[in-house]
Amino acid sequence: MQVNKETLVVLCCLLFYSIQDYAQGNPAGGGYLPDLTGAKFTLAVHEINFEGVGSGGQRLNYDQIKGSPFWKDEFSIASLYSYDNLMLGKARVKMNFLTNEIYYLDKENRELVAPREIVSKVVIHPSSDTSKKLTVFRISPAEIFLNDKPVNEYVQELNDGDLKLMKLTRRKVGSADSLFGTMKRYFFTTDEYYFVSYKRSINHVKKMSRESILAYVPASSGYDKWISDNKINFKKEDDIVRFFNYYNQQQAIAR
Repeated sequence: MQVNKETLVVLCCLLFYSIQDYAQGNPAGGGYLPDLTGAKFTLAVHEINFEGVGSGGQRLNYDQIKGSPFWKDEFSIASLYSYDNLMLGKARVKMNFLTNEIYYLDKENRELVAPREIVSKVVIHPSSDTSKKLTVFRISPAEIFLNDKPVNEYVQELNDGDLKLMKLTRRKVGSADSLFGTMKRYFFTTDEYYFVSYKRSINHVKKMSRESILAYVPASSGYDKWISDNKINFKKEDDIVRFFNYYNQQQAIAR
């Protein structure tokens, strides 16, 4: 979505002054972003246009589809940031992997879509304690490519530090005939793409394996014993994150 500079300045100013009201009136977790529906904010939808529904392409409600398009079905407390790393405010949010949009609740509990041209990063907290971080979604840096095409979507950062594991999750809707062929069944499918980020370099990992991951980790051979002792399985996201966190700690100590 393209937005001219003057419009973007106005939107950011509206957000800034609304956040001052938020900070004065509701400083604890569970606040809200302002309702800027008339300024590029739109109401969230829970349906998708899907070809083959009925006699042609029709709207299909999420509750007609098995599974979920969301990272988590429940809303989570999050801090939202601008492209200048200015915290715009706190809100209850859901990450929609089908549309790659951030849904949030305003003060009237309406479900809105945070505009991508303003919100570049979403830090999700594990509870109302916003000093803790559960995970981060951010608009992918320009260095991220998939099939030789730049990715302009929210990508999940699975750990902190110079060496990071990043993940892009996309959901789609699939269909199949029911057992007796009397009606269609609809379901969400998931595609996951992993990237290794080291400082300014970001590389797509086409296969989750030891060789593919360590190819992008400088001086990785020095960690062979630790990897073996800790039984790191490079097919498992959590194990890779565990190794990356250890690697970052050791690099920090070495400095």
